[in-house]
Amino acid sequence: LVRSFQVGEISRRTFLRRTTAALGSVAAANVLLAACSPVLDPSMMTPNPVVDEEATANQPALGEMSTSNGVVSGMVAYPDPDGEELTGHLAYPEGDGAHPGIIVIQEWWGLNDHIKDVANRFAAAGYVALAPDLYKGQVATEPDEARKLVMELDMAEAVNEIQAAIDYLLAQENVAGDKAGIVGFCMGGRLVLMTGLASDDVGAAVAYYGSPLTPEE
Repeated sequence: LVRSFQVGEISRRTFLRRTTAALGSVAAANVLLAACSPVLDPSMMTPNPVVDEEATANQPALGEMSTSNGVVSGMVAYPDPDGEELTGHLAYPEGDGAHPGIIVIQEWWGLNDHIKDVANRFAAAGYVALAPDLYKGQVATEPDEARKLVMELDMAEAVNEIQAAIDYLLAQENVAGDKAGIVGFCMGGRLVLMTGLASDDVGAAVAYYGSPLTPEE
């Protein structure tokens, strides 16, 4: 249902009707609808571009951290196993002390403001959160482009990049423990399951409506 809605095969009304029947709750269906919908600015009078070029161009400089409501956040860079640069949104509580670490995996839209906000909310709750940018700066706002981006994504390579994010996170002085939690949504839900299977550094994994692993996996 989620995929059919996101690629435009079914309408919003049909999605709500079917998910309400499946979940037995209108409230739960609306939560799922909100989570699977792109974050759009309701004040915009014209459609958003397929790829949000402005969001890409206006990304904060790497290492430029800001503080708001007790949370420090910003984009950081770290290496993959081959030494290539990867980036992600890092958020942590202001002040001293060590905190548990958690990886936040994007939906198929990319590392948009919604996923950054999820990481920030984890930080406000006392975690050091890192959301890796698996699309290398690209952010989709329409289902067709999101589908193209996810089909171009090498899932096995994405797991390797998530492991690099875990390695970076666990190396931070303000991260406690030798394992990280990981949470993901839609496409990110499946990547959570794949990473949890592949990594010894994952202490807890939570997948929100991600496709299940195969019996072989």
